[in-house]
Parts: sequence; C-alpha cells; structure tokens
Amino acid sequence: MWKEKLKKIEENMAKFSYGPLNPGVPTETIELWMDDVEKTLGTIPPAEYVHILSHDNGVEWNGFILYGVDKEYLQYNSGFSGYGLIEQNTIWYENEHQKKYLFLGESNISWYAYKIE
Repeated sequence: MWKEKLKKIEENMAKFSYGPLNPGVPTETIELWMDDVEKTLGTIPPAEYVHILSHDNGVEWNGFILYGVDKEYLQYNSGFSGYGLIEQNTIWYENEHQKKYLFLGESNISWYAYKIE
C-alpha cells in the first residue's frame, strides 16, 4: 500500500516540476545509522519504517514530512533533501515528556510518532 502512495506522490511532484523522491538507502548504511539512532535516542525505529527508507529516504510533500536517514550517513549527500530522524528527534527530546516517542514525521499540525514502550 505505501508503495502505491509514494508512487502517487512522485506522480504529483512531476506534474509540478518537483524533483523525484529521494533514492532509497543501502542496507549497510541503514544498519550503521540505526546503531547511532539507538545510541543517541535509546531506541530503534520500527521495521516497517526502516523498510520504507530502503526504497525512499524520507518524503516532503504538500505539508507532510517523513524523516529519513540523516545526511551525514549518506554517500549521495549532495542530492538529499529532507529531515534526518536523529536530528529532528534531538530537537523534540528537549522536552522530557516527548522522550517516550520516536518521531517519524510531521505535518502542519500533526506529529507521526511511534510510542517506544
């Protein structure tokens, strides 16, 4: 289902002359990044989310943002446009109460969060 949704987003982006979605991230890079997610944030992302990142590294479209692998882990850094999960959660974790969630994305008035427990 999510692949169809991302395909639809990419089709809409093309209509408005936006670039393609970010490329997926290689497994080795995701594993290195996930180790640092666990060290930095104290948890690992859900498998379904990680699977999406292997196909499309983060999405930003029409007010919706899905965080991706942080830029410093990417070899194709120059073409990446998006928000890194570690970077964004570090900001959200300034509020102690929010540390019980892993924030996967956001939109204008919503957060997309995974409850860690």
